Amino acid sequence: MAATAAPPPVGSSSSSNAAVLTPPAAAAAAALVSGAYKGCLMLVPLDPRLPKGLLTPGAVAELPAELRAEACRSDLTSRTFVAAAITEWPAGSAFPYVSVRTSLGPTGDIEAGTAALLAGEGLREQDFSLETYACLPKVPWSISAAEAATRADFSAWRIFSIDPITARDLDDALSIQPLGKGRWRLGVHIADVASFVKPGTALDEEAQARGTSV
Repeated sequence: MAATAAPPPVGSSSSSNAAVLTPPAAAAAAALVSGAYKGCLMLVPLDPRLPKGLLTPGAVAELPAELRAEACRSDLTSRTFVAAAITEWPAGSAFPYVSVRTSLGPTGDIEAGTAALLAGEGLREQDFSLETYACLPKVPWSISAAEAATRADFSAWRIFSIDPITARDLDDALSIQPLGKGRWRLGVHIADVASFVKPGTALDEEAQARGTSV
């Protein structure tokens, strides 16, 4: 979300978004008209589908001094992305109350912009926990005899991946074999990820929380 030093009325769900702190000019005017919300800041989401949010004086007081100062500047050339969440939407309020979770970095910075996009889409980028790593098979890994007995063995085939060298999730591969009389067999081999992810484990929970690879 982007924060603007603005104080109009406000109005419950829990949503996280990237934003930028912007100045209070228009907001200050709105506050004077309404005669309320003095000392508030307005959060303006980067996602136009989301409502603007109001940072109450108590939440404003918890902000780092540099963010509070930035929000009060009229200069818009340098702003800071922040991750924020809706905490409450009182009945009769035009905007929800929001809280700032963390600063993501300055606008114009590639890493900060990437972090803002990830935060805006709710994608996790934190390192995996030790509990998650503990669910991984020990290396070097080899299939057990009991597991191998339940599967077809294609280890004698020439099976290859067409992923680039930078790929991190090699989860599919191809094979091709001549069958004679102008016929070919094309094999598509998909990794059985589920055999490594046991239900209810830390790895399973982490996979459900992330839901995608980036």
